[in-house]
Amino acid sequence: MLDGSATARVRLSPELVAFCERPEPKQGPEPGLAYFSEGDYQAAADRFLAEASDGPLWVFAYGSLLWSPAFNAEARHLAEAKGWRREFCMEIRRWRGSPEQPGLMMGLRKGGTCSGVVLQLAHDDRRGQLVRLLRREVDTDEDLQSVRWIEADTSLGKVRALACWAEPVRSRMFVEKSIEEQAHMLARACGFGGSGAAYLHRTMTSLAGLGIADDYLTTLDELVAQEIIGRTGFSVSSL
Repeated sequence: MLDGSATARVRLSPELVAFCERPEPKQGPEPGLAYFSEGDYQAAADRFLAEASDGPLWVFAYGSLLWSPAFNAEARHLAEAKGWRREFCMEIRRWRGSPEQPGLMMGLRKGGTCSGVVLQLAHDDRRGQLVRLLRREVDTDEDLQSVRWIEADTSLGKVRALACWAEPVRSRMFVEKSIEEQAHMLARACGFGGSGAAYLHRTMTSLAGLGIADDYLTTLDELVAQEIIGRTGFSVSSL
């Protein structure tokens, strides 16, 4: 058994993440949901464009959009969203989870401060790029409720930016979990799109590359590493 002083310094690594990766079948449509049509995505994009100014259209990136934005971004700036914080608060049984081993997706919760990046959608194709973002982030009208405008502080001053999965008013996936429960799930969940541990590690790596630290994610990273070591017996000295 590892003592507390040793485990406290253990962090996720590619070697530990590899223990969580496994082949998982791609899940089909979730029963009972009315999935968006192409027309629904176009209408949603038009709504957000009508709410936006004629200037740059910004999207706040705090998780996977940092390394895989799913749209053409022609500018990016470090940003700080006050009144929001990251949290793994959405339970998923697809993509990075399965019906047998649900995972968690990160969203924005009210309270605290979240440092990330604002990305400017390519201005000459704002509608097309916005549709690409929405296709990736939302499946239903319920999901669309979590896409909202927030304010972020940047070197340009305050900007208004769209944020995805920001404190959903109502969501079939929203859950309240302690950080220990989050770590337990992330250390075990995997789906067709990869593991929860891989998602957390990629987020941490991306933030580190930007010079951003997040105390919550740092603690969660250590807890997930400990969970993986505890269930695999992997030697700390091998890291």
